[in-house]
Amino acid sequence: MGLRRRAAAAIGLVSLLPLLAGCGDDAAALEVGDVVPAREDDQFAAGAASFLEIPLGRLEVSLGEPSASLSDRDTSEFAAMRAPEGSTFVPITWQYDAGTFGAFAEYVGDDAPSPVIDLVSDGARYRLPPPAESGEGSESFYVLVTGAAEEVALSVEYDGVVQTLDLVTGEREEGAAAGLYRARKAKRGTRSCKEAATFDATQGFPTYRCEISRTIRLPYADGAWAEPGRAWLVMTLTTGMRRFDVYGPLPGSGALYGAESVRANFRIGERKPVAVLRDPDALCPDIARGGCTATYHLVFDGRAAAGAPLVIEQRFALALGTQWGSVDRKATMKFGVHVEAPLR
Repeated sequence: MGLRRRAAAAIGLVSLLPLLAGCGDDAAALEVGDVVPAREDDQFAAGAASFLEIPLGRLEVSLGEPSASLSDRDTSEFAAMRAPEGSTFVPITWQYDAGTFGAFAEYVGDDAPSPVIDLVSDGARYRLPPPAESGEGSESFYVLVTGAAEEVALSVEYDGVVQTLDLVTGEREEGAAAGLYRARKAKRGTRSCKEAATFDATQGFPTYRCEISRTIRLPYADGAWAEPGRAWLVMTLTTGMRRFDVYGPLPGSGALYGAESVRANFRIGERKPVAVLRDPDALCPDIARGGCTATYHLVFDGRAAAGAPLVIEQRFALALGTQWGSVDRKATMKFGVHVEAPLR
């Protein structure tokens, strides 16, 4: 199963409109589809609550009571407004849940698209600017729609996959994104895999670190949705080589090497990862603290052999730091590590 990419519809970020239309003659300035900022960020948080899961996180939405008019206490511009005849203001508060926002960001990929969101009211669609992608704070606003807004829903498209959310009942149509709801409930955590490591050096004492996360099955990773009915198997691996001590044949002689780079290969059974996303915050070499740390976010075909370990093959390039005694050491050396880490 190769990575299957779906093109998202292009959409620019639309600024919320600081409308100043008042009652009476100024009401003509309002048009169906206008978005009016509310006075408080969480103004309708007590309304009918519902949520959707997208690869960026959980989008939480609250629906207030639709109204034909707004007082000067309702809007951010302290301006009273009346909906044109035959239209209604639909009040919404939304935000990304702080606890889940970015929880799978390491697997989503560097060029994560923004969701494309439509408010669907009584069958008519109104494009909305997506919420701020921060997981901090909420946004509240009114959308001017045609009719009485008796049936109100959100249509959220993420990289080609569409979900719908009934804002009155909270019912969802998840489609190909259904696996995200299961993934949110999966156990997280890491454990050491150092004990499973073997080294190809016959002499020396490496200071080696190996940690692996629990596996998760995600429907979306590295910018692509999995094929229908399947999922990506993802995990995070962190390895590090702090130093490598070599003792000479003569008493009181030896050397200390530091790791300058590392090459790595991975497989589960005979399957190699479809994507290896290297974490830029893990430094190799780490000039300030020394050593070499690498964090890999691995994406495998979900059909990788069940029960098979993650096989890790690494090759470190080492540089001589200090030596002591009467034996001269090479300025550089190579050092191999083999790990078979059980998966959970």
